[in-house]
Amino acid sequence: MDDTKDKEVKDKIQQGQLKQAKDKLGVVDYPVWDFIEPSNYMLPQLHIEIGLTNNVLDNFYDFVEDQVEKASPEEKVSRNQLIMADVAYTRAEEKLDSWKEQGATDLVMFQLERANLTAALRERRNDAQLLAE
Repeated sequence: MDDTKDKEVKDKIQQGQLKQAKDKLGVVDYPVWDFIEPSNYMLPQLHIEIGLTNNVLDNFYDFVEDQVEKASPEEKVSRNQLIMADVAYTRAEEKLDSWKEQGATDLVMFQLERANLTAALRERRNDAQLLAE
């Protein structure tokens, strides 16, 4: 794949024209150096094995769910909702941890700034009242 092809593929990915991995041809970003054209490619054997194993397991679990367990549609929906709730909970925990690291400090600083502004405004108001008398 030549350099101009890499750029074209990346442009199509950003425009949303390429959705499937096989169409993206392994391109994840624009080339770092325009003067080097990739010529040798290495097959990611481990990733392929992991992907194939995951596909087999997913199909096996689907088969068991459909043919062996005979789960009702409500149960399937409940399982999916449980998974989505677990993901949402994990994301919320991550946001909380992030806020604890940075947001709490920002909040304290904003509270101090508000207290200082309030005191300054009170002082101005008192000064204005003294001048008016």
